[in-house]
Amino acid sequence: GVELGLDYHVAKPLTLLLEAGWEGWDREKLRIDGTDEYSIKGGIVYKLFKTGSLKASYKYAKRNVDGYKTGETAANPEAKGLTNYDWADRKRNVADARFQFDPTQAITVGLFARYLNDKFADDSRFGLKKSKNVDGGFDIAYNPSDRLTLFANYVKEYRKSEMRNGA
Repeated sequence: GVELGLDYHVAKPLTLLLEAGWEGWDREKLRIDGTDEYSIKGGIVYKLFKTGSLKASYKYAKRNVDGYKTGETAANPEAKGLTNYDWADRKRNVADARFQFDPTQAITVGLFARYLNDKFADDSRFGLKKSKNVDGGFDIAYNPSDRLTLFANYVKEYRKSEMRNGA
């Protein structure tokens, strides 16, 4: 894979972020020739005050599949029409935000949230079709010296998926 990023400091408190990426997988031994995923991401970092910042971004990615071998054959013994979600065409939307605050030089506190929406294979194959994921949490780090950091975090995740089956 390849990623290219650009950070542009608009003003003292504001930075704009732009990323583009490609990820390719050769999967010939897995009943599929390969996958290519292209992505574009935009975001901001806003320095609210000297010890606090807000970072937010949005990413769109599209994965294309090449040479998926249909099921119920010697090359692919899966049920006819079944698609492994990891090998399916996919459109992905991800939005995330993070607030970070340093109340002291040794302590960092962060709050974060993320929304992810995947849509798989718009064709008539069976399998996973949609997946929505929302998560959020917080973390805290204590760095009493250059040689020691103590870290704790908590994440709560909610996921809902839709499948198409033959029943």
